[in-house]
Amino acid sequence: MLSVHAPKHAEGIVILEISSDGTEFTNNKVKYLYFATCPPSSCGRDYTPPHGQCLFGGCSCNLPWTGENCMIELLVPAIIQPPPQTINESVMYDYQLQLKRGSKPVTWSLIAHPGNMIINERTGRLFWSNVVGRPLAYTVMVTATNIVGKHSTEWMINVPVSYSVNMTSIYPDGILSRPKPIDIMGEVAFNDCHCTKARPSHCNN
Repeated sequence: MLSVHAPKHAEGIVILEISSDGTEFTNNKVKYLYFATCPPSSCGRDYTPPHGQCLFGGCSCNLPWTGENCMIELLVPAIIQPPPQTINESVMYDYQLQLKRGSKPVTWSLIAHPGNMIINERTGRLFWSNVVGRPLAYTVMVTATNIVGKHSTEWMINVPVSYSVNMTSIYPDGILSRPKPIDIMGEVAFNDCHCTKARPSHCNN
C-alpha cells in the first residue's frame, strides 16, 4: 500500500510522482491543476439562495441541488392521480402507481387502505387479495417520498356486492314458549348471472 503526503501548496499546477520507499520514484509524472479554493462562481454560490458552498476545494451542495458543481436540481415526487375505480369481488387488485416527476430513489407507503392491501415500497405497485364488496367505496391514500420531499394522493375504489339476500319465510313464527328449531327460507340473487336460488337455513332457538 502506498501512502502519499501532500503538504499545502500554492495554487497552480502540481506534478506528482509516486515512490514506495521515498527514495526511488516512478517516471510517470502526473500533472494536477491545484486550487487552493474553488474557482469563482463554482458550486452555484452566485445564486440566491446559493446552491452550495466550497469545502476543501470541492462543492458541498445544499438540497435540492446536487452534482459536481451543484447545478442539478432534485425534484420532489408528484404522483399521477389515479382515477376512481370499480372492481369485482374476490378478484386480485393489481395497480401500478406512476410519477409525473420526482428524483429517485423514491419510497412508497400506504396511509389509508383496506386491511389486506399492500404496496411495494420500491416500485409503487399495489396488491389487494380477497376483495370484499360493500355499499361504501374504499378510500386509498399513498405517499411517495424522496430526499427532498413527499407527495400524497388518494382515490376511491368501489367494490359492488355481487349478491343480495331476501328472507321469504320463517317457521315457526312469533314468540316461542320453549327453545325449538326454526326453519328460515330465503333467496340469494347473484347480480352477475341474474339467477335466484332458495337457501334454507336451520337455527336452534
